[in-house]
Amino acid sequence: MSNSNLKIWSEHEVDILKKEYPTCSSLRELADIMERSVYSLIGKANSLGIRRKIIAVWTPDMDNILKENYPYKETSEVAKMLGLTTKQILCRARRLKLHKSPEVVKGIRENGMFLKGHVPFNKGMKQHEFMSEEVIQKTIATRFKKGQIPVNVKNVGYERITRDGYVEIKTEKGFVLKHRMLWEKYYGTIPKRHVIRFKNGNKQDVRIENLELVTFENNMKDNTIHNYPPEIKTAMRRISKLKRMVKKYEQTDD
Repeated sequence: MSNSNLKIWSEHEVDILKKEYPTCSSLRELADIMERSVYSLIGKANSLGIRRKIIAVWTPDMDNILKENYPYKETSEVAKMLGLTTKQILCRARRLKLHKSPEVVKGIRENGMFLKGHVPFNKGMKQHEFMSEEVIQKTIATRFKKGQIPVNVKNVGYERITRDGYVEIKTEKGFVLKHRMLWEKYYGTIPKRHVIRFKNGNKQDVRIENLELVTFENNMKDNTIHNYPPEIKTAMRRISKLKRMVKKYEQTDD
């Protein structure tokens, strides 16, 4: 279990979770900001009865399409028809008590799906007890050799884009977020309750001049304006920055 799962939740963090969890577009980003794991967020939200609100708003027409197609088509195909995820389709089908037709169920089983409770015929048997010597020799040619490195192993320095749009880079300790690694290279360890943010909003523009260190609280405040047009966002951020500068000046003057 990670340390982030063991940390005691403060009242302030719980308030933020209640406010941001239902509608935030990325749980990974929220987890990074709160310095916790995604599993920690989900677990705490479930214990508090907080539910995500970014779900499909089902209309009578959508229900009719689901009723007409779910029993006779694969769930993924129905999801594409409605522009939803398979999980959303399955949840709604369960709520409407819809079931796959016997023909579809039979097709799924014949395509290699094991039924619940199925026991493989070779369970507990040694290889030579269910394979001929000729077949065994053929498999030897395709087996991994001792010390062999799989072709899909990525070298240190390899980069990839996460589902949330961040750039990750392979290090000797595994994959890390490139923008955080770059910041720490220039300025050292990122303080607690702080987050590295992209000035231009582009998560893949990983340049040190495009990164800024902001407090958790200020970042959350800025995130609440994400529905405004770009020009309004810029104006609000500048006003917020000006207020902070004025406050800092007043404190210094005192």
